[in-house]
Amino acid sequence: HVSGEQEPTKNKSGKGHAAAPKERLVYIDFTRILCVACVVTEHSGGAIYSHVNALFVLQWVMPFLFLVSGLCYSMSHVPLWMYILRLTPVFLAGTGFNWIADIIAERDWQGNFMNTIFQMMYVVSLMVFATFMEPLKLAVVHQKKNPTARPSKIAIIGAILSGVVATACFVALFLSKE
Repeated sequence: HVSGEQEPTKNKSGKGHAAAPKERLVYIDFTRILCVACVVTEHSGGAIYSHVNALFVLQWVMPFLFLVSGLCYSMSHVPLWMYILRLTPVFLAGTGFNWIADIIAERDWQGNFMNTIFQMMYVVSLMVFATFMEPLKLAVVHQKKNPTARPSKIAIIGAILSGVVATACFVALFLSKE
């Protein structure tokens, strides 16, 4: 569920403000659905789509999907444990369907189970990235609520840690291309 900012409105007593219902950001849902459809199409076609690279899907879809997922997580108001709890059934269902497909196709899933779950590593990555970025998210939320307050030491450490992890991932990706 993705929605935009709440608009302040007067509550029934005329005092203070109550939050208006959030409006669903349909364009983000549509973007995510489009990206997932491209990934499914690429994975379904196997080597054929990978070699043809229809619509340059290999260059833009996964980075864009991670960008949209990160945006959705940053806009989410649920705690980290609930976010991970919501992703767990997606991971389990996807792995289960891949496992059934491996059994039907008579692939060696017992000797190479990572091949069975590799498509669901996107979901695992979301869980890991959310965990690393949670301190930064909390710091941003705190700073938004208290614009004149100085950031706490935990927020500063969390922001630095998030930056270090992001930089390390970028460097590792860059070095793996060589």
